Amino acid sequence: MIENKYKFENIDTKRLYAITFFSFLCYFFVVPRVVKALMLILGYTKENQIYDLVGNLICFVIMSLVLVITLYGYLKESIYGLEKYRFGENFKWILKGWGYYFVINVTLSVGASFLYKILGWNLTTVSANQKSIEMWIESGRVLVIIIACILAPFIEEIIFRGLLYRSIRKLINVPSALIISSALFAMVHMITEIINLDISHLLFWFIRYFANAMSFGILYEKRKNILVCIIFHGSINLVPTLIHILS
Repeated sequence: MIENKYKFENIDTKRLYAITFFSFLCYFFVVPRVVKALMLILGYTKENQIYDLVGNLICFVIMSLVLVITLYGYLKESIYGLEKYRFGENFKWILKGWGYYFVINVTLSVGASFLYKILGWNLTTVSANQKSIEMWIESGRVLVIIIACILAPFIEEIIFRGLLYRSIRKLINVPSALIISSALFAMVHMITEIINLDISHLLFWFIRYFANAMSFGILYEKRKNILVCIIFHGSINLVPTLIHILS
């Protein structure tokens, strides 16, 4: 029986908000700029084929270390919560996560297809985020798997579910917190489309990323352990990454 509480739930609310703000600041502003300066010092330029891949790898590694140091107690308790139950039970929760993923994705994708048909728009098959991954694969397949299936899920789940969702959850009900945190997650993955004001492209992929985030959030709300969500998120990213690598 899963205990009906969040690990690390008793953290002071102001401290939770402060850590959330600090994490977002580091992830989106501080770390990328530090890494960019480091890349220039090392002699890498944007013309270099592996510039983006190496730069992102360094960003993710640094951000992962920042989160581990900042939230060591939270992660330690999550590991204990994961070990407390048998492998089969944790695996069952990950399968439930896949169930949420398929139901939400199919429902929203059918709705998006119907809407696009009414508006006369063509469905777009690749987002800017996916295009970047496809280009990285040419430079280093193993590094892409490490980034997309280990480091990115670790960082994103801690920031968007472990911190942001729980911060919002303290203020409003579960459905509203899921919708807001999932919308923010989708917007972060659609920066290029937002900047280019590519409405048709933006809407379709916003729906897809929103659906993914909803499945992550529902699993976190039900299982109440961030590590299960990290593993599930990693498995979701692994499938398209392997398809790109093998194709």
